[in-house]
Amino acid sequence: MSHLKKIAAVGLTLTTMVSMFPMTAMAATKNGWVQNSSGKWSYYEDGEKVKYDSREDYTDGKCYVLSSAGYRYTKKGLYTSSYIYTRYGDKVKFKQSYYIQDDGSVLEYSWKKISGKWYYFGFRGKMYKSTTEYKYDEKTGTGKYYLLGNDGAMITKKGWNKVTHKEYSRWSVDLYKETRYYYVLSDGSVARDCVKKIKGKYYAFDYEGLMVQNSGYSVNGKKKYLYGSDGSRITKKGWIKLTVTSTHKGANYSYTSKSKQWFYVNKDGTVATGWNKISGKWYYFDSYSGKMYRSTEISWIDEGKTYIFNSNGVCINH
Repeated sequence: MSHLKKIAAVGLTLTTMVSMFPMTAMAATKNGWVQNSSGKWSYYEDGEKVKYDSREDYTDGKCYVLSSAGYRYTKKGLYTSSYIYTRYGDKVKFKQSYYIQDDGSVLEYSWKKISGKWYYFGFRGKMYKSTTEYKYDEKTGTGKYYLLGNDGAMITKKGWNKVTHKEYSRWSVDLYKETRYYYVLSDGSVARDCVKKIKGKYYAFDYEGLMVQNSGYSVNGKKKYLYGSDGSRITKKGWIKLTVTSTHKGANYSYTSKSKQWFYVNKDGTVATGWNKISGKWYYFDSYSGKMYRSTEISWIDEGKTYIFNSNGVCINH
């Protein structure tokens, strides 16, 4: 029976160890919605309380916004929170707006008229800004795209309009900014998926109404033409060099990057795409934008073969 005593002793030892180190080391990491003793709701991801942002509640199929203190904010009306993210000692701060409904949830994927102006609230109730969005008219049974300004309000002023698009990368703490151009028609909607002649020059607008810049573009499968930095169609034949500029900004830094891109305009005015032999040398141009590939290797053009392009864009093993 001595071996049974040893087993019992081991069991007692393990029980004692567990009692010494209770649930702290063994407790599960908090995830999802948690209600505290005061009745307030918080949302956790890998044990960390979410703040400033919004999250879905799958028990009722609705979405709620979290305050700066990390509690569900349910007061009806327009609510604006300030995001503050820190990474590697750097910080980025920007504002995000929501519209809270009668039941405390945020309005999602819907237009809302506030103080005489139209706004759109999309994924997780976030107000869309500096972009276009589709609006359906129940009376006519049709819909159109409309421009949303830097403050999120619909812009209906006819003619050229520009907005500042901001794109934030949480992982790099980097705020990418660019100026975007749209053309608003007389009915208040934006010109989209078309080529429009304005003051003697041709401009292309993509599916969402954004003016095409530094790229080739084709509407409805028709001929693809090249559009420059100012958005106007380039008619000069031969080699064309365009400089693409982008701005990156953090709390402790700001810089502008410039990249040179080469294109080739054919005799008929279209931009070259795919394989082209020019002055006895082979080049490859992107099938969508027309940008020439250089200083790279491509293996997806032909199965089983890798093409090598030098710094001048010449394929050295065609």
